[in-house]
Amino acid sequence: MATELTYRLAGASWSLVLEASVVSFLMGQAQRGRSSRERIGQLYSRDLSSTRIVIDAATQLQPRQSSYARVTFDAQRMAAERRTQFERGLHFVGLWHTHPEPEPVPSELDRRLAEDHAGAASDMRAGIVFMIVGNLRSSRSLRVWVQESAYPSARLERRLLPMEQVPVEAAQRG
Repeated sequence: MATELTYRLAGASWSLVLEASVVSFLMGQAQRGRSSRERIGQLYSRDLSSTRIVIDAATQLQPRQSSYARVTFDAQRMAAERRTQFERGLHFVGLWHTHPEPEPVPSELDRRLAEDHAGAASDMRAGIVFMIVGNLRSSRSLRVWVQESAYPSARLERRLLPMEQVPVEAAQRG
């Protein structure tokens, strides 16, 4: 059974928490085997004002095209899903997708995707969460970054910053 996971960004006063149901869903999306295809989806939270941003929901988007090492999607469907989730009280936090490797790292295409989506949200927020799900049956395969959006008043540099997973015992202590 999956447990909730907590991630922290160096120097940040907030943390990101993946509910246990979200962890279970994401780990179930992992690519296992040469015939598996990449998947992609979005991450949502009910409250963006807390120092603990809880990911309450993760969705899977129907890909436009998907292969072992690449996935494309329909931006209009993505936007429609965000509107529907907002009507349900959920706010877009970021994107997730899979990689066919145990400890994934973003490709150049991934970095552009994250930067484009963070840039599109720059009038509303300072960045988005960008997650890659690797192929291990372990939380080590859930890798998380924050993509800065160059939010005008924040003087950010549009960097992709890694978040570190906090050990469960330390996360429970606060």
